[in-house]
Order: sequence, then C-alpha cells, then structure tokens
Amino acid sequence: MSLIVLLDGHRKKVPVTAGTSMSEVLRKACEAHGVDADRFELRHKNAVVDLSLPFRLTGVSSNATLDMVVKKGGSNDVVRVCVQLADGRRVQGSFSSGNTLATILGQLNVHIAPENDSINFMRRDIRSSELTELTLQSLGLVSGSVMFRVQSSASSPQASAPVQRVVPAAAPMPPPPVVQAAAPIALPAATTLPEVAIASPEVEVPTPVAPTTPYDALQRVRNSNFDAVSADVVLTLMKILCNILSKPGDPKVRSIRMTNPKFTASVGRHTGGIDFLLAVGFALDDDGEMLRLATESPEELQQALRVLQDEADDLRIEHNRRPQVVVPSAFPSPEFDAYQPLITRMQAQPRGASITEMRLDDLKKKQEALLGSAVPPRQTRVLFPHELHNAVMPAAPDTGGKSDAQLLAQAAKARQVEAEKNQSFRTLAMRELEEMERKSVYQSAVIRVRFPDKVVLQATFHPQEPLSAVASHVASCLAAPASFYLYTTPPMHKLDVAKSLLDLHLVPASNIFLGWDVPLAPHTPLGGYLAPRTLDDLGAEAKDEAAPQYPSSQPLTTPAAAPAASHAAEAKGPASTSAKSKGRPGWLKL
Repeated sequence: MSLIVLLDGHRKKVPVTAGTSMSEVLRKACEAHGVDADRFELRHKNAVVDLSLPFRLTGVSSNATLDMVVKKGGSNDVVRVCVQLADGRRVQGSFSSGNTLATILGQLNVHIAPENDSINFMRRDIRSSELTELTLQSLGLVSGSVMFRVQSSASSPQASAPVQRVVPAAAPMPPPPVVQAAAPIALPAATTLPEVAIASPEVEVPTPVAPTTPYDALQRVRNSNFDAVSADVVLTLMKILCNILSKPGDPKVRSIRMTNPKFTASVGRHTGGIDFLLAVGFALDDDGEMLRLATESPEELQQALRVLQDEADDLRIEHNRRPQVVVPSAFPSPEFDAYQPLITRMQAQPRGASITEMRLDDLKKKQEALLGSAVPPRQTRVLFPHELHNAVMPAAPDTGGKSDAQLLAQAAKARQVEAEKNQSFRTLAMRELEEMERKSVYQSAVIRVRFPDKVVLQATFHPQEPLSAVASHVASCLAAPASFYLYTTPPMHKLDVAKSLLDLHLVPASNIFLGWDVPLAPHTPLGGYLAPRTLDDLGAEAKDEAAPQYPSSQPLTTPAAAPAASHAAEAKGPASTSAKSKGRPGWLKL
C-alpha cells in the first residue's frame, strides 16, 4: 500500500502499512520534497488529517492523494504532556511536537535512573537511552495531550511500591508542585488543546492557599483536574468576573457564599479555584462562609479575565459559551425614538361589541326562539313489514333535480371554499357567524323505531327532547313492561338516552333499532308485544289521518332578494325602440 503526497504540483509516493502513523507519512513526504515537516500539514479532500492516528483509522483509502499545505495556526504543534512519577504525583506542561523526551523531562525536573527506570507509553517501555532520540512527533503526537508513566524495573524490590502505597493520615500527600520550566515556551494565541488525562480531584473542599498571581492558581487547577473539569472551572470564574465588570457597584455579584452548592461543585471543591478568587481581590470573612471582593481594581480584573481567555483557548472552549462583559451605555436614552410606538400602555382597552358579534347574538336569539316551540303531536303509526312498501318515510325536500354526481361536485366545491376560508385570518365570532348563517332549524323530528321482527313504530318528537322521551313513548305502546335498548347500525352503537335528539344527530328524520335485554318467548306473533288497544287506536288513526310530512326547516337568515330582471327588461325595451326610431345605435347612451 502507498499514498500519493502532492506539494506544488509535485507528486511523491510514500509506502505505508496499516500501522504506519500519519505523522510518519508526513515526515517521509517532507524528506522526499526537501521541506521542513514542522511547517506543513496533510489534507485529504480539503479536510485536515489527524497525524496522531495510524493509517488504518484515518478512513483514507490506499493510493489516495493527499495535499501538503502550510499550517495556518503557526509553525509548531503544541502537545500537553503529563508525566506520572513513581510515587503517584503528576507534573505537566505544554511542549512543541519537535522536542525530544529528554528535553521534556529536563524541563519538568523529572530524573530517570539510567539502569532502573523507564518511561511507559501505550504499553511501550522507553529506556533512558532512547529519550534523546525520540520526539513527540516520532511517537505520532503532534497535537492534543499525552501521559507518560515513570516505572522502575522489576529487579528493584521497592520499584512498584510508591505507586500503590497508602499515605498515613499524619503525613498527607503534598499538593502537586507548580512546575517552573527552565526554558519557557511561548504558546500561540490560537492554540487549542483537548482534554488531558490527569487525576480527578477529591470531593472535599481544599484549603485555599493564596497564590502570587491568578495564572499560578489556574495552573494548580489544570494540574489537578481533567480538562473537562478545568473548562467548567474556567467558565464559572469568567462568569463571576464578567458580572463584576458588567455591574459596577452591585454588592450581590461581589459576594459569594461558600456553601452554595453550584459554586462548590464548579469552583470550591477544585484545587486552585478559590485561590484564583483570592488572587483577584476576594477575601474570606471571619466566619469563613462568605467570599467578598475586598479590593476591586478594574485593571487587575481585566488582566485576570485575559488570563482566563488564554486558558479557554488552550482548553478549546467555544466562544459562544464564554461569558461576555456587558458595558453599560454612557449616553442617556433619547427622549424621542422614531421606532418606539406611540401607544405604550399594555392594559386591555374597553370596547363595545362588534357588528359581527351583534349579528351572531341576534341569530342565537332567533335559534332559541325557534327551538322554544311546543312539543308537536306524536302522530304515532305502526307499520308492519308488508305495509312498509306502501308507507315509506316521508319524502325529503326536492334537491332541484340534481343528479348524484352534481350533488357530490357541489359538496366538494363547498369543502374547497371552506378550506380556502380557513387559510385566511378569521376570529371565533366570524367563524360562528358563518356557521349560523348556513344553519337551518327544525322544529320537529320524525323517528322510526324498528323492532327485531321488522315492525316499525313511527312518531314525531321535538329536536331538543331527550332520547328517553322516545323510549318512554315506545314503552307506553307495549302490552307488558319490558327492558330494551335503542341503537344504530352499522356498526352497532348503543344510544345514550340522556342526550337530546339534536345532539345524537337524529334530526330531522332517522331510523333507530330496538333490542330486547331479555329475548321474547319463541313463536311470538308479529307485533304481539304491542298492546291490542294501541294497535286498534293506531290503526284507526293511520286510516283517518294523512301521512306525516317531512319536517320543514326554518333558515336563520333571509336570503337576499334576486334582482328584478323583468324591470330591467322593461326599462331596456323602450330605450332600444326609441333608439332605433331616432336612427342611433343601441349602445349609445344619452
């Protein structure tokens, strides 16, 4: 397998294996092109390739073409290095990827015994003789963070004891020292570093020790916590300083309660968190429960905020997550603002009813008046199966001679018009008014109750009567008391006798069915459950009275009168005659 590395139009072929790190690919390509590897980076399809990964994990296919591009963020890569000593203590710092391990250990003041000690990295033991030859880049480390562990050889009986020994309570382990590098390395302003695998802090709140500068306190935070925890501490400290600078003179933001759970979880329980606040001017009160800003210096607070910004850059915290200082405007608000509305009061102003609401009230009153009519005569009739062909349900009003297809088209057009109206803005009163204007009120309803043997009992009821009135009328026509229920089908749905006929949508005319709770005796004659007196009276009434008419509806609104076409024709006739008699055209109007 191989990769093609392209630089300024020149192609170089670099052989690779599955375990070859991309940093080694970059080094070989730079040697082939004759350039410095520290100044370039690899890109595949305009995406930066992580040099710390092996070839098999990059997702780059064999024989792919990579571009060598000059770095934009600086000529040196920065790696955060943490070294765990044999006694468990850890020291760390930031170094260039081109530094050797011997240089890094020397700047961190870590001494390695040439014969007994070694450095462990990713299950690889690095002897002291290799420290002067290996660099971070040769190990595939060009960015991010890394941890090295100092281990003693197995021949020494006391080699592995310090790492797992129990520290007695009388001699607590000292805090991690603040490492002073022998030759400080200038980090770029835009350097971003991922998390460092370091020790997690203890749950108890550490004893605050006032450091010399806020930078030293932040280094204690970084040396004692993971980068994710350090980022939380830095963001909380930035929020505290930004609140102080944004609200000058506000005592609430200048005092912090030590027992505050949120403050304790974010800052108080981490080593160096309270030390930073003490360094910027906070002081503990006599009871040790409150932190108050004793000496406030805006210049020192701004300098401490800049230190926090640098640490936030190093921890790769996004800018949109960082608190900002809100500077109050020094100019007074103008008396006149062209964009300010003239009406500033927010209380609801009293108003009378609108025309729509008044029309809606009138229609509701008219509906109540129409429905308030007296209960109509029952006009009860009994229809046997052989009589149903001659006595059908009263005919519904004429539809105007329209066919079924025309009625369906008319209904579809009505739904389309209703959908278009719903898209426009309409108030609740407007929607109710449109519904009331289309509504028709029926003052009677014809109900047919069909028994299981297909005998039909027909009667007239008021639309607002409950279904229990229908059940009572049916029970009065039976020869003996019986338990039954009323339902509609299909599908079978038992009706609630407490609801009105209007609520059950049985107006103006409907067929409902009767079911016996206890089946009748077998061989019961047709209509034998009806009272003989009822059959005689109903038969006489059926012969004497005419069949009940289909209930007529009363519209709530009077339709607009059609224009008198006859008057227009009469007015047009003499004018045309006179026009012809005078010899001028009919379209000429004088």
